[in-house]
Amino acid sequence: MSDKKISQLAASTPQLTDEIPAARGGNNVKLTVGDLAGLAAIGTTYLASFGDSTPAIIFVVPAGQALDNIDVEITEVWDGPGAFISIGTPGDPAKFFGTNETELTDLAVFSKTFSDLGLPQVQITISPGPSPTTGKVRIQITTTKAGT
Repeated sequence: MSDKKISQLAASTPQLTDEIPAARGGNNVKLTVGDLAGLAAIGTTYLASFGDSTPAIIFVVPAGQALDNIDVEITEVWDGPGAFISIGTPGDPAKFFGTNETELTDLAVFSKTFSDLGLPQVQITISPGPSPTTGKVRIQITTTKAGT
C-alpha cells in the first residue's frame, strides 16, 4: 500500500493506532483499527530487514475478520545473492507470497487480495542470501469484516 493510499485512508476513516515494539530492535508492529463503530477493517504494518530471525508470526486474523489484502513494499533493496521472503502460515509458509513472488532487488510494491481464508496466523520467512548488508521490507496486512 503506498504512503499516499495510507494517508488517504487515514484522512477518510476514524482510526485508532497502537504501536507495539517487536522483539527485534527497531522494528515495529502497528495495529490500526478503522471504522471504530463497526470494526469494519483491521490492519497491521510490519517492518522486517535482512537480519531478522524467522520464521515469525507477524499477524493473527481476529475473530469476525477475514484476510483481505497483503502489500509487500521493498523499502531498501536486498544485496544478498538469492535473497527471498515468503509469507504464509505455519502450516504453509508460502501460502500468500511464495519465494518467487517478490523481487527483493527492486524498490517495488507487490500486492495480493484474498477471499475469506478463515483465521490464519500470518508468518514471514526470510532468507537473506550469503553476506547480506542491506534489505528492508514493509508488509501491510488488512482484513475486512467476515462475510462482507
